[in-house]
Amino acid sequence: MLGNEVLAQLLVDLLSRPQALSLSQIALMLGYSEQAALTRSCRRWFGCTPTKLRERQALWFNSQKLAFNAAMMQNNRQKAEKVAEFTKAVYSRVEDQRYFDVRK
Repeated sequence: MLGNEVLAQLLVDLLSRPQALSLSQIALMLGYSEQAALTRSCRRWFGCTPTKLRERQALWFNSQKLAFNAAMMQNNRQKAEKVAEFTKAVYSRVEDQRYFDVRK
């Protein structure tokens, strides 16, 4: 079985995929026999359920996108680049079109 840090990162990556994998699918992919075990691990690692973690990720990305768009509307290219750079550093492997303009 993989270490907790690796499993936690894989969980974050899988929850952020645009295909919206079910929690049962994610649990199986990470080697859990049932979704409840995944939920317990997620609570231990992040203090919330996988569903809540997925919601938090979406809110974070939306806030980054709003900050990026606001900076662009104000012609503040430097600030927009900083937002994009930060977003890319946090979730550089997320291949979701919704986040592309923030990360480019």
